[in-house]
Amino acid sequence: MALRSLDPVSWLKQEYSKLIHEAALLESHDGELQMITDASRRHVSAGGQYGTSQIINTCVLDSLLYVLRNCHSKYMEIRELFRCDCTINAIMIFLHKERYNEAKMLWLIQLNLVSGKCRFNICEEVDVWSEVDDHLPMFNDLACAKYHFDEDRASPQISDDVYQSTLSAFECCCGDVKILGLRYTDPRLVLVNVSGRMDRAPQFYITDKYGRTFELQFLLLSNTTEPVNHMTGCSKLEDRWVLYDNNPEKPPFEDFNIENADFTNHFIIHLAGYVNTSQAGDKDEGLKDDAPLGILEDGSDCGTRVFSSTTSLSTRPVKPKMF
Repeated sequence: MALRSLDPVSWLKQEYSKLIHEAALLESHDGELQMITDASRRHVSAGGQYGTSQIINTCVLDSLLYVLRNCHSKYMEIRELFRCDCTINAIMIFLHKERYNEAKMLWLIQLNLVSGKCRFNICEEVDVWSEVDDHLPMFNDLACAKYHFDEDRASPQISDDVYQSTLSAFECCCGDVKILGLRYTDPRLVLVNVSGRMDRAPQFYITDKYGRTFELQFLLLSNTTEPVNHMTGCSKLEDRWVLYDNNPEKPPFEDFNIENADFTNHFIIHLAGYVNTSQAGDKDEGLKDDAPLGILEDGSDCGTRVFSSTTSLSTRPVKPKMF
């Protein structure tokens, strides 16, 4: 891989196409069902090497990839959702094949191509020291709706149907909400960028106006007792919660007692992920196919009024960098 043979954008596009093609070949050779196994005990190791580029400080990215891969393995609905985004689909293929270097580099290349604020310069040493915010543009193409906790809850538009239907249900999480789905009436995955605002355990189940149940599947957490800011991933398996840590000096997986965890003094929640676990056909009959659920990522007119809240919430303004 010659980093200097092309201008940066041309090189990014070339490597992007190469990696997408590689993933497609892997999928066509093995088939999706053969690749989808219980990935919860497969360790996403820290750092990486792609060509001449060394990837460092990857705890946020590694934790995010781990919890997303678990959801992808566990739920057919999430596999269908991710398949609609060729980049995320390719990343999942690489993860299931334990091609972690390719998965990480494709993630970073895509962020460089889609995010004007991307801080990850692709060079001989790619430093992925970051916050959760830095990675969320990856989901823009799958987002049906979003809600900004700090800005939108101060709006007087409390009667907005869009807000009242689904987004308001997640206000208890004290974070920016991004709903991912195939269409507005079919939300599959809800990401809540808590960003340290929450000082208590999250709700395990959230139900919206239409009776759809969203179950907590993962958290990205930092541990306040660590000497440096370090991100880990807490993921729900079939029968228990586990804590993933990419630190090679620690056990990669530990059972995690989420019900008794101290989210006030020990752990800081940065991101929460909820999956719509309602069965197909359970949606309210009054929910029309053209009913909007929120603000489109491109800003087009689909319920673009800002939202509000009168709920009193305890928040904690903590937003450290992770590495």
